[in-house]
Amino acid sequence: MELMTVDEFMPLASQSIDLVDTIVGERPNVWVYIHGPTHHTALTASREASKLLTAAEKFSTVSYLLDKSKMPYPADAFDQAWQDKVYPDHGWGGHDGDITDGLFESKFVSARVQGERLLDRALNFLSSRVKTKEDKGTPVIVFNSLSWERTDPVTVAIDLPRGVTKSISVKDADGSELTSQVSALTTYSDGSINKAKLVFIAEKVPSVGYKTFYLHYSAPGTHTLNTEAKQSSYENAYYQLTFDAGGLSQVYDKELKKDLFMTKDFKTGEIFTLESVGNGAGEFGDIQQPFMNNFDQVSVHAPGVEIIENGSVFTTYRVKQQILHAIAQQDITIYHQLKRVQFDHKLLNWDGTLYREFRTAYPVNMENATITYDVPFGAVQVGRDEIHTAGERYTALCKDVHPRAIMDWISASDQDMTITLSSSVAAADWIDPTQENSKAVIQHLLLASRKSCHWEGNLYSQEGSHSYSHILTSTPPGDPSGSLMAEQYNEPLFVVYNQERAAKAGLSQEESFFTAKGNDVIVSAIKKAGDSDGVVFRLYNREGKSTDVDVSSWFDYKRIYQTNIIEEDPKEVKQLSLGKYAIETLLLDMK
Repeated sequence: MELMTVDEFMPLASQSIDLVDTIVGERPNVWVYIHGPTHHTALTASREASKLLTAAEKFSTVSYLLDKSKMPYPADAFDQAWQDKVYPDHGWGGHDGDITDGLFESKFVSARVQGERLLDRALNFLSSRVKTKEDKGTPVIVFNSLSWERTDPVTVAIDLPRGVTKSISVKDADGSELTSQVSALTTYSDGSINKAKLVFIAEKVPSVGYKTFYLHYSAPGTHTLNTEAKQSSYENAYYQLTFDAGGLSQVYDKELKKDLFMTKDFKTGEIFTLESVGNGAGEFGDIQQPFMNNFDQVSVHAPGVEIIENGSVFTTYRVKQQILHAIAQQDITIYHQLKRVQFDHKLLNWDGTLYREFRTAYPVNMENATITYDVPFGAVQVGRDEIHTAGERYTALCKDVHPRAIMDWISASDQDMTITLSSSVAAADWIDPTQENSKAVIQHLLLASRKSCHWEGNLYSQEGSHSYSHILTSTPPGDPSGSLMAEQYNEPLFVVYNQERAAKAGLSQEESFFTAKGNDVIVSAIKKAGDSDGVVFRLYNREGKSTDVDVSSWFDYKRIYQTNIIEEDPKEVKQLSLGKYAIETLLLDMK
């Protein structure tokens, strides 16, 4: 036996890998209730911080490369923010757990706030360098932090002095007027706009880049859309939606010619509540399942459905009903130009009763659905990708463990279609807890009022009101656009409105700073290298086959190196091939 450091051991181990027993597969998180349902506010801050900090790293790197003297890379600030982000550990709850939980939540909130500040710093600098045209109107610069071109809704919050305008519209950089909708409007006594939200669809915003639009203080043009919104139904180019007493009864996909849901027992996206006796962590053998005691759901009360907003860009329906221990509110928004349905759920005046759980239900119209959900750097197919058992004291077969901890989305597929749901929560399920049902019911676990696993631990009651939001879309099987759309929803476009333009503004009105082209290749991080002026690119392949990757940059670079995750041992590469399910780190040697 010889004592070695990890650096010394790993090269030897890699040469003898065939002699080492290996375990491959997903180990489901059997403490899933601690992550989200019992700590909704804290975990929401954590999830949002993850998106903000990686976006801030990308645009801070761009700002640094544009002007190193004015925009030095804030490495120390990122170090502190990431330390706060990863500070909470497995010690939620326990003796005097309210103190521990409060500290952990404060760290997540701190990371989110720091992410917002770092991102604002970079975006304000970049927008000031865009050469906007003053004669075109008030500029609105829309930033895309993701590594693919995207089309998404944009909301611009407007606050104007008295007398400026009574109407407003938006145009692209070429002067073409876009369809827009004014929402949440307040006016002065003379009828001029005080505050408003202007909503429009920003099309084809470039990868890790931006696109410029302009607001005009004039009457908006007339737009004819292939859209019909009634109290009982909605129709656009993609979907037909049917409403009845209790909620959304059906979504029909025109392209696939399929009803998406089986709504005999649940309406689409319906909130329901049931008993959930157990610990927030320490499930001791398997995840404890809920029971039907004091079961309640929105649809049995047959609430009415009302249209609360209808315009040129979107229509929103609302269902609101008092159920056991809370008021359940569901807003369903359909953007006329996009193939998606947005659900905004609220639990209002939740009273904190112990051992209750709230979920949403999406009963997919599939006989034998294949369930897939995303995990860091990949996706897991239920029943195929798990290890055998979770180990330690956990004896349940991993393929049977549910619910699961997820990141941005969960999907159900069969030979005809895929239904993908984004998620604002950290736990999802597909097994119907209300009956023996072979058909999948996709669920988001919104909230659970459980107890810490410590015998003197605190309660996770979470009294008050809570908000949740996600979208659904449907695609042909094998089409990755559904998962990309779900990720877009959780990392929205960022907007800078009416920026101050710098004297040296020279950037064009639309630009992409970095791209990585390859089949189903995702860039997870772009940041300044720790020990040089190089740029670190981290990317991964979600597919089970190799693909060539073409990395390009608005900035000149001399060569590309392939390195490890801590930026050591760089090796120059002329052409990068990303293996199946591979994660790679590149170092761009900038000129």
